[in-house]
Formats: sequence, C-alpha cells, structure tokens
Amino acid sequence: IAGAGAGVVVFVDADVRLAPQALAAAVTSLRRMRADLLSPWPFQVAGSRAEKLLQPLLCWSWFSSLPVAVANRTTRPSMAVACGQFLVFDARAYAAIGGHAVVAASPTEDLDLARTLRTAGRRTVVAAAGPFASCRMYLDRRQLAAGYTRWLWSAFGSPVGAVAVLAGYTLAYVLPPV
Repeated sequence: IAGAGAGVVVFVDADVRLAPQALAAAVTSLRRMRADLLSPWPFQVAGSRAEKLLQPLLCWSWFSSLPVAVANRTTRPSMAVACGQFLVFDARAYAAIGGHAVVAASPTEDLDLARTLRTAGRRTVVAAAGPFASCRMYLDRRQLAAGYTRWLWSAFGSPVGAVAVLAGYTLAYVLPPV
C-alpha cells in the first residue's frame, strides 16, 4: 500500500489482522523514529499445543538474544531484525535499494531487506505491534514444521550458525533449571 503523498510503502501478510489505527500508528512510529524500515512484530496467535509451544519461540529468540534497543540504534547488518508479516518502509529508501527484487530468491526476504538497508547505511527498527496487529500463521503441527524448516537455517546464516545459536540457548535457558 503506498500512501498518496505519504512517502511510505507498507506490506502486510494476508493472515495478519490489523486494528483500525494500526497503519497510522506504524507510519507515525516510522517517522518519529527516523527510520527507513519499521517492522511492527504482530502478536502471534496460537491455537494448537504445538503452536503454543513453538510459535512464541521466534519472537522470543530475537528479543531474548539481541539487545533490541541497541540493535535499533545501529546500522550493523548483523543486528538487523525484521518480521515480514508487517513491514513499513520509507518509499525512497525502499526504491533506493531496489525493493524486493534484490531479495527475490531469499526465504528470509524480510531479514535480507533489513540487512540490505543497513548495508546502505540506512536505519531499520523492530517493535512489538502489541494490540495493533496479530497473526495466526499455522493451524497444525505439519504447517508449523514446514514453515520453520523453510527458513530456519538462513535466519542464522547457515546450519552451523543455527546449531551454535541453539546450543547457546540450551546452555542459557535449559541447563540452569535442569
């Protein structure tokens, strides 16, 4: 959605539900934060037991392992976070990097767009969308497994990177209670 004269480009997945004021709040936040990309992270609705166990892990993994306040202030590509379910771009910045065409083959195009913007010296931020946006991505265990295996390795750079992150989480969050 491109706002006439607003200078923004907004992408929202079909399964995301927005509150009436969500778009206005997102654009206001983008401008207030002086960012080129705002990624409002939708609240993840979970129905099945598998969803309730796994679905919060994606958001939790980013927000518990990355100092988000620091990540939002830097332009280091390695600290970029984005959730492709809801992306709000400054239109000029989006056009300057070539838009989605530069990441067309990527299973993690949201992260790669944020990293591309940061490589170009532009600012990206992520924020919890709270009551403004929600999404139920998967309806059962099969959909959940297919969805996560599609992009998991590339989110952490490689299978080795994913194993390293999972090992770190195990050391930090599983072993202490055990």
